Amino acid sequence: EIGTITLSQYIILDPILIFFDVASFHGVCLLHKQRYRSFSLGWWSSLFYLGSMLGCVMSTKFVGLFSVLTVGLYIIIDLWNRLGDLHHSLVSTVRHFASYALCLIILPLVIYVGIFAAHDYILYKVKLDDPHGFELGIFSPGFQKLIKGSDLYDLKQ
Repeated sequence: EIGTITLSQYIILDPILIFFDVASFHGVCLLHKQRYRSFSLGWWSSLFYLGSMLGCVMSTKFVGLFSVLTVGLYIIIDLWNRLGDLHHSLVSTVRHFASYALCLIILPLVIYVGIFAAHDYILYKVKLDDPHGFELGIFSPGFQKLIKGSDLYDLKQ
């Protein structure tokens, strides 16, 4: 497709965002398919997959928050329907809530923080004589003090 080829010529995050966005909605479809097989291996794997994709979509761009909100709305409706269904006990609903919180809140936050921790760990080692024209001026002076090789590196006040 011409649009994908054009976007791939530039270093922008939209194709990556679209991939993780579609993958997160694929995870919602997988979870919806497993809704009658709660706590089975397929249900846990689709929940883990969905949480991983939500973490990746939020780590790519903050526009991914809309995907998280959409999935959150689906989960709230599912929990509300489960709470109103007399065939499910309150303990079952609490177990669902806890598993959703673990896989759809904690796991994406761990992925989000982990990716940015990796960026911060790697970024201070950047080479300033980069032939691709790395420009330090776009970073705040406080952040430039952390980059080895910059004029402000390890500057004491």
